[in-house]
Amino acid sequence: MSNTSESSLPHGTAAAAAASAPARAASAPMSFGKRVLKGYIGTLGAVSPAAAARRATDLFGYTRTFRKTPPKDMSPLGAHRFEIRGVEGVKHGHLWGKGERTVLLVHGWGADSATMFSFVPKLQKAGFRVAAFDAPAHGVSPGTVTTMTAFKNAVKGAIESLGGVHGIVSHSLGSIASTGAIAELGPTSVDGMVMLAPPCTLPAVIDRWSGDFLQLTPSVMDAMYAELHRRNGVPPQHWDIGALGRGLQTRIFVMHGPNDKIVPICESENIAAALPNVRFERVEKVGHVRILSDARVIESATQFLAIGGEPAAALRPVQPGTH
Repeated sequence: MSNTSESSLPHGTAAAAAASAPARAASAPMSFGKRVLKGYIGTLGAVSPAAAARRATDLFGYTRTFRKTPPKDMSPLGAHRFEIRGVEGVKHGHLWGKGERTVLLVHGWGADSATMFSFVPKLQKAGFRVAAFDAPAHGVSPGTVTTMTAFKNAVKGAIESLGGVHGIVSHSLGSIASTGAIAELGPTSVDGMVMLAPPCTLPAVIDRWSGDFLQLTPSVMDAMYAELHRRNGVPPQHWDIGALGRGLQTRIFVMHGPNDKIVPICESENIAAALPNVRFERVEKVGHVRILSDARVIESATQFLAIGGEPAAALRPVQPGTH
């Protein structure tokens, strides 16, 4: 999802969530590069909607908005590596502390694990072992384009490699990937999950992205949905926190700022309305990225996870040499 620094950027069923996109697009002048891309996709779509959809899907899955190549692979201060097995494009993550309960930090689209490091000190102080990793084609992980299925598989692989986790703190589209992973691991696999500025569905994201950027025609949009289905193995509508989370016993705490200009707060309100085990809180004076460093958010997330039950049952033993 290019053109945002995070997970911004799904079809007709999400029209209400995307209703403000044309107004935003009209109020903000489009850059030269965006105008060129929009013109190119529009011209290509008039000739071949399928070809235009493939190119639009590439743009939607692009992750290197600010940096074209992965940064140098170095462990952050105080952390050591743990191996992540069986996940294409993701070999390891970072681990802090030796607590009995583990919290996994999951970054958003177009970001990397470093955006979540502000949660490490508080979580460690609360007695947690803390883990983080870079998703496929993010951070130090190779590649420039990925899919939600690959992202979900990476979250699932990290949880399994850690021997299970007590909780997850996820940002933006990382929340959809995390919910998908938990849904596959089992309804009691994770005790608590904190979602920060999450979109409720991938289709809502696609609609906003198209409305703000390419303004795809219906024929190209339909072809793009088909292409996303082909690449992910499931239709875009599969990525719906309300549907994926319906059978989970995981406690969920959603925080979102009303000033978020990338993912509107109505997305979190939709999650809270769809699921029974959700606590929802508005966080004033934070945007989509600022929420990650807000002291109130970090404290609330830590307290929510700390008051949970016993550690979730281990999914498999941690491999030797990974902790």
